[in-house]
Amino acid sequence: MKTINLFLTLIYISCLQVVAQTSIQTNTQTIPITDHKTDTHKVAKNPKISEDEAHNFLKASHFQQQQMYSEALLHFNKITEIAPTNHVYHYEKGTTLIHLSNFDEAHDCFRNTLSLKHDYANAHLMLGFLYAKQGKINEALEAYHQAFIYEENIANKLSYKLVMITLLDNVNKLAQAQKHITEALALNIPDELLLFYQGKLQNINENYEAAYTTLSKSVSMLENIERDAKISSSSRTTSISKKPKSANNEQISHNLVTLHHKHSMVEDDAKYYFELYKANFYTKRYSEAKKIFKKAYFDPFKRQLDEMDINYLYNVALAYHKVYQFAKSKAVLNKIITLSPNFTTAHRLNATIKDDESDKTVYITQLKKSLNYVRDNPTKEKMLKLLLPLEMCKGNYEGVIATANEILKLRNNDHNTLFMKAIALDKLNKDAEAIVILQKVVSFHNLGIEKYAMYYFQLGLIGEKVHNNTLALSSYQKSNYFYFKQAAQYELSR
Repeated sequence: MKTINLFLTLIYISCLQVVAQTSIQTNTQTIPITDHKTDTHKVAKNPKISEDEAHNFLKASHFQQQQMYSEALLHFNKITEIAPTNHVYHYEKGTTLIHLSNFDEAHDCFRNTLSLKHDYANAHLMLGFLYAKQGKINEALEAYHQAFIYEENIANKLSYKLVMITLLDNVNKLAQAQKHITEALALNIPDELLLFYQGKLQNINENYEAAYTTLSKSVSMLENIERDAKISSSSRTTSISKKPKSANNEQISHNLVTLHHKHSMVEDDAKYYFELYKANFYTKRYSEAKKIFKKAYFDPFKRQLDEMDINYLYNVALAYHKVYQFAKSKAVLNKIITLSPNFTTAHRLNATIKDDESDKTVYITQLKKSLNYVRDNPTKEKMLKLLLPLEMCKGNYEGVIATANEILKLRNNDHNTLFMKAIALDKLNKDAEAIVILQKVVSFHNLGIEKYAMYYFQLGLIGEKVHNNTLALSSYQKSNYFYFKQAAQYELSR
């Protein structure tokens, strides 16, 4: 999702395009506005205005066209003094001030415009932009709503609603956009972006069947636009630009805001496919979801898609189990079973964890008694290594450390024993000691990629626990084998 800062930047650029009165042809999805261009010569030749007024207005307009905004402002200052009750002059002065990034004075100009002509939609529009830039979302929404009320062109009315909906979405308040979506739909102008927002909100409300229907239409429209663009070898236009022309055949020539990125880039279509994937997934249309997975698998949707992939989640649960993070493993397994109750592999791993956590006190006691009668070191080492995971599963971490120390007397630098000791130290919150041991272990040679991945993964978990982000990040990045790699990615995306 775009950030609000990016969204405001796009509004700002597009508003400048509106006030500059230039026609824009891009391959971005745009929201059009009717031509609000002031007829300079018609105003200047009005017999009711003075020669001085006409002269300054023509000069100001000329400098605007030449993008000499400071010079244009000088003449607009004069003309608003000569004719302070003409709303057009205040509005044009405000647009000039926007070009000069003087937003406070621009705000005053648009307020003056509305005090003279309260139904001037463009002034409400510009106020909406200024309020949004200041982070005054409620005021911005009200200004855009006023622009919607007073706008006569139906395509532009849809434009304003889409701006409002997008603004709410960019501040994670799409749930508050239902009224705007309903009013936009009532305009009866098919639009893929509007349908996208309707479907996304249906997903949020867990109305997945309705979301599937809505988003299927949205994606179909999106793909038709892409196909048409390829056929015509031209930039994509919005669904709005394809609407039948109004009775007066009014030319739509200006644009308010690019609401999302260029459709020619597959990453920017991902939000459409992600929401459709989500609707497919929760309505158990797994085969349809699988077909569009690659089109949706881009940031910032990767984490959420991974969490809907039961095979990915299983690998994460398996990695947690191998480093004795049973609680984390069970939490992921429960998610898998909720998503897919018949996923037998998850049930098997759950049963394994239950067996690991079962009381093995009798077995541990017998094994310790037997060790008292063992004299040869190889047998003793073998029995101690049997005891080590039993003590770990029981939660006797002091016992794990003691057993590990006995093994290390027999086989110094045994990497698996050091690993188990580090885990026990971590469980006892002796994290500094655990880190030293693991850093020693990963310096060993020829351990195998899976072992390195497991040890680095555990080191990453400890680094994360002690808020050593540098250690955690570097360790997770080096945990690059299969399920440990996926578990590391899972941790990094949290």
